[in-house]
Amino acid sequence: MIRSMRKVALVAAMATAAAAQAACGGGGGVSSDVDDYITALASYADTLCGCFAEFGYNTKDECLADAFQAPTAAERDCIVAAYESDSTAADNLSCLLSVQATYNSCVASSLVCTDDTSLDDCDTQASAAAENCPALPAAVDTAVQDCFQ
Repeated sequence: MIRSMRKVALVAAMATAAAAQAACGGGGGVSSDVDDYITALASYADTLCGCFAEFGYNTKDECLADAFQAPTAAERDCIVAAYESDSTAADNLSCLLSVQATYNSCVASSLVCTDDTSLDDCDTQASAAAENCPALPAAVDTAVQDCFQ
C-alpha cells in the first residue's frame, strides 16, 4: 500500500500541472474545463483514499489532505488565462480529460486496498494514452508553471 500511497502523493504533486494542462477546450469553455479536470483529479484521490487505513491514516479526510490539494483561486485563474492565450492548447485538454475519465473508471473498478499491483494496468494504459495527447504549446506550459511561483 505504500506504493499506492505514493501514487496518491504523486497525484497531489502533479495536480497543479495536470490541472493546468487540462485548462482548455470543451463545450463549457476554459474555466469550466479547468474545474472539470480538477474535479476529476479530486475524484481519483477520493477513490484511492478509500484505502486510508491501509495507507496508515486514521481517517479518509487525513488521507485526502495529503493526497490532493486543488490549485488556489488565484492559481486557477492564472491557469485559465494561460490556456486562453493560445487556442491550439484546446486539443490537449480534450485529450487529457478523456484520459483522466478513463483512468478514474479503471481505478474505481480495479483498486484492491491490499494489493499494491491492482492499479498497474490502469497506470500503464493511462500513461500510454496521455503520451498520445497533443503537446501543450511551450509558451502555455511556461505560463502555467509561472502560475505556481
